[in-house]
Amino acid sequence: LRMLDANDPKVIELAVDACGHLLGAGEELARGKGSNPFVTQFDTVGGVDKLEELQTHPNETVYNKTVKILDDFFVAEEAEDENLMPHQSGGGFLFGAAAAETPATPF
Repeated sequence: LRMLDANDPKVIELAVDACGHLLGAGEELARGKGSNPFVTQFDTVGGVDKLEELQTHPNETVYNKTVKILDDFFVAEEAEDENLMPHQSGGGFLFGAAAAETPATPF
């Protein structure tokens, strides 16, 4: 994971690729047996935090590879809260419980 902090974008790309391959190998090991054994460990040692930091990296390749890994291995773990999604109503957007309680047509 220390390689993800390198100054050279090529080194970071290689490290991100290595993380992706490691997590992908965990998927292969888990096939038919349960969950990926490397996902929890990767998160525990701060790998997810490092990848999230790299989402702001100026190198587009680093950014794209990082987002792909996060999407492929970590997005499904977070349950979506439908109250966080905006609901359109009367030309505006409403959030949370108020969206369910507010009529769709203005008074």
